[in-house]
Amino acid sequence: MALAGLRSCRAGREPTLFRRLTRSLTARLAVLAVVFAVVPLIIYNVFSAADAEKQSILVESVRDKGLVIAAALQPMLAKNDGVPFERLSDELARFRSDNTSIRLLFKPTGGAGFYYVAAAPAVPIDQLNIERQHLAEIGVLDRLAQSCSGNLPLAVRLARPSGIDELITSITPVQSGAGCGAVVISNAVRGISGVAIGEPYWKTNEARVALIIYGVMAALVFALFLSLWGSLTQFGKLARGIENAEDGDSFAARNRIPELAQVAADFDRMVETLKASADSIRRAAEDNAHAFKSPLGVIRQAIEPLRRRVSAEDERAVTAIQALTVSLNKLEGLVQSARRLDEATADLLDPSTFLVDVSGLMRRLIHGYREMLGPDARRLVGKVQEGLAVLGRDDLIETIVENLVDNALSFSSPDGEVAVAVTAADGRVVIAVSDRGPGVPEERLPHIFDRYYSDRPLLPRAAHDEETPFGQSGHFGIGLWLVRRHAEALKGRVVAENRPDGGFIVTVMLPRITG
Repeated sequence: MALAGLRSCRAGREPTLFRRLTRSLTARLAVLAVVFAVVPLIIYNVFSAADAEKQSILVESVRDKGLVIAAALQPMLAKNDGVPFERLSDELARFRSDNTSIRLLFKPTGGAGFYYVAAAPAVPIDQLNIERQHLAEIGVLDRLAQSCSGNLPLAVRLARPSGIDELITSITPVQSGAGCGAVVISNAVRGISGVAIGEPYWKTNEARVALIIYGVMAALVFALFLSLWGSLTQFGKLARGIENAEDGDSFAARNRIPELAQVAADFDRMVETLKASADSIRRAAEDNAHAFKSPLGVIRQAIEPLRRRVSAEDERAVTAIQALTVSLNKLEGLVQSARRLDEATADLLDPSTFLVDVSGLMRRLIHGYREMLGPDARRLVGKVQEGLAVLGRDDLIETIVENLVDNALSFSSPDGEVAVAVTAADGRVVIAVSDRGPGVPEERLPHIFDRYYSDRPLLPRAAHDEETPFGQSGHFGIGLWLVRRHAEALKGRVVAENRPDGGFIVTVMLPRITG
């Protein structure tokens, strides 16, 4: 009763789906993966916007520089109206820096187009022509020719023979009497203060370094997480290996994870405690059954002389002896039932399992029943598929089959057929025992596997004998309860139903082991 209450309380405290997800290592790993995927995108967008703003400020400063240079050159251009510009390259060199290149284009009044007339640093003529052609293709020179006014912000990328790409950041017009000049300022892509002007943020050194550091951190975190997961999985395999072992291995002996050493020792103590408890229960069941057997035998022997001495006319005495016999039989049945219950409890406490050849075991059990039935052996029909195996214990499966067959035979008529079929379906071994008996009322089907539940008709007084007295069926509602308990202990399940063509069938499904 207390155990049922404890189970009820535990069932009422089953964790919700949210709690199960928050406690799941798989869910946590998924959340961690999402975080590591989303956070860098957010950070990248923020820093990319900041970098774009920084580049805009720097380009604006470069344009302002172009205006200053243009203002400084304007007097010279006006002064040298119509005179060659021999000294202009030297003048331009005064304004350039390590990452900045300055070129001067000039379009004479009435001329057909712009020409490069000076550059700092010096650039080969063919490269200047390529650059001028490129500016003409994108329409910059046409715009200058129309008004020769207004600073033009640009972002035209040029590849230099030196391998260092440059970005034209501004073209500032300079008007003079001889024509229209234009100061072209370009900066190395790795421009001012090391800022990669005109490049996407992901190509910058800081972004790449941050990505490498972030990747290494993510790899370390995931490696640590997966290592922990793998360790727990390995420990679970170790636990299953201990459960199925026959050589007495222990967790401590087979554990290879130092941090789990104490847990392994605790598990070993728990396993030993469970095994010792199971052995104690089995011994107690055997001792109790033996202790009850002796006084019950004495009572049965003491009744026999009384039975012979009592006259058939003395109805009260006959009824009293019959009542004693009924109670004695019931006591013996209860003692055997209690023993079976204790043994079932011990089996659940000691869950050691091994590979069981179900096909071979079922053939032997069916053969044994046929020999026991003797002339009525034809009543039992068996069909066993070969090569079926489960992880379990012979005695548990034997108990399941014996209870099902006994139950089917007891509900069948003397010539009624009982069929035992062992097949494989959906990765399970299916043991089905069917009969041609009266079946079970639908409203009582949910209760037939309950402990102490029995729904058998009481035998009439005229049919009683020494083995089956009147008013007593000889069954105590233990058999099918054991079937369900053992099936669940083997990680299987059991289903009972009435057959459409009459009779009853109980099906036990156990996980199949292949290979």
